[in-house]
Amino acid sequence: MPLHRALRRTITRAAVIINVAAAVAMLVAGWSDRLYPPHFPVLANAGLLFPLFIVFNLLFLVAWTLAKSWRVLIPVAAFAACLPPIRSYCPLNRPQEPPNKGVRIMSFNVANFHYPGPHADESPFPALTYIGESGVHIACIQEAWMNKQKLDILRKYFHHVEAHRTPNLHENLVMASQFPILGSEGIETGGEMNGCVAFHLLAGTDTLTVINCHLLSYDLTMEERGHFSDIISGKTKGDSARSKMAFLLRKTARATIERAPQADALVDYITAHPNRLFVVCGDFNSCPNSYVLYRLRQVLTDCYVETGLGPGWSFNRFNINVRLDHMLCSPSLRPFGCKVDRTVNHSDHYPISCWLKKRKKQ
Repeated sequence: MPLHRALRRTITRAAVIINVAAAVAMLVAGWSDRLYPPHFPVLANAGLLFPLFIVFNLLFLVAWTLAKSWRVLIPVAAFAACLPPIRSYCPLNRPQEPPNKGVRIMSFNVANFHYPGPHADESPFPALTYIGESGVHIACIQEAWMNKQKLDILRKYFHHVEAHRTPNLHENLVMASQFPILGSEGIETGGEMNGCVAFHLLAGTDTLTVINCHLLSYDLTMEERGHFSDIISGKTKGDSARSKMAFLLRKTARATIERAPQADALVDYITAHPNRLFVVCGDFNSCPNSYVLYRLRQVLTDCYVETGLGPGWSFNRFNINVRLDHMLCSPSLRPFGCKVDRTVNHSDHYPISCWLKKRKKQ
């Protein structure tokens, strides 16, 4: 056999092996949300790498197509098997007009107001001004250390404002609403960090329970986030990159394990009140293909998946592109035009907002 044919065959075989490995990795990452994190702590985090494996398989799809090879069936089969998780990660819905008599809700992690830069006297705390001037009817705010000045800014725009201190006393979960707040209660999620608060609002003739969530973070320090950024950008390579990535995987796995019972507690609370109208939103510190979102989607509609467009990355620092902020609603509510506003630079998160309208009874 001529040398060039042998070499071509060897390269083709190697490419097939790599493509099969990439296809299997995409399947595992895409469906990893079914894995219970305490039992599979590392694999349950594979959803974070899902977009990377999508890109690998896209490259093989293009390469095999250009080569006019039957091996194109490998990435095609992988994409067919991953259509549901791909849609969860990057939905492609048509833009929608706001509904008549709908309610617009926003969720925004304001990072304790550390990111907007100097607070000008004429415009202090621009994140709060942005929320007020957005015209939303309901705003759920996370990671906000509130005082009278900040509350007064919100009260310029909203008729009703209430702040709850989280169990770790590190932040407030804030509700700002044009509708009366009938009451509120903390939801026991089994952890000392962050928290969830259910606010009961009188929206017209309906009582709407809006749960403002800030689930356990990955708790990466600024230095550790910088390590991740350096690995992604290629500044850190070789053994140093591998050791730092291994450390980051172990740390994120611990956080994923602890978030699992928080998600279960939320689902238990929702299913214990089957006649209520729910909106659950906030910073879940979980990617779209995670156990947390899988559990919540069992009882609620994911507003972004149903009406959003694109990956909707809501975290915006350290080359970490991921949607950590989500909004879900009861099936009896219909979402419209859920979006992440990536034009705002007042936090390390972007706000997510959505229009909702009650479905007509059949």
